[in-house]
Amino acid sequence: IRGEYLKARETFGQAIDISRREQDYDLEMLSLAAAAAGDAYDNNWEQCVERCREGLALREKTNDLYALTSVIGFLVRALIATGHTDGTTDLAQEQVTLAERFRDRVALSTAYWLNGVLARMKGDWEEVRHYTGIALDFSPGDDRILGTRIMIEYDLGQSEVGKSFLSERSERFRDRPADI
Repeated sequence: IRGEYLKARETFGQAIDISRREQDYDLEMLSLAAAAAGDAYDNNWEQCVERCREGLALREKTNDLYALTSVIGFLVRALIATGHTDGTTDLAQEQVTLAERFRDRVALSTAYWLNGVLARMKGDWEEVRHYTGIALDFSPGDDRILGTRIMIEYDLGQSEVGKSFLSERSERFRDRPADI
């Protein structure tokens, strides 16, 4: 797997170089978003932050709202993972605003979920429920959102509510084919 990440990183680097040479800002934003995703999935959070910050620098030069939303989402995750959460609430709110503009279900559920995660970090339980509730409306079976809700309900002593979310998650796994 590590070799695949290194090959992907090289390929994304080439795409970024080409987009810069051609001054194709939409391609550069998309390539930076893809590179940041690869870095995040490899837990290379510092590189992810760097790629995302490069992407944010292009926000006035690109029309690719999906890539910009993705860059912001990976930046929020990377900042959470590295413990540098200052300014993440504003970024997460911007992500919601952008996702609302183009109404993509995955982008919307991710944006609202990340706002819920940040609310959980602040101890604002009602906001967690609010944001994750909206996120679940867009992606009812999303394990990230269900996991966040399960944890918050059990943390707050709401075992029955937590159990209902856990049952929902368990049903999803039972219904999956064995080869997944």
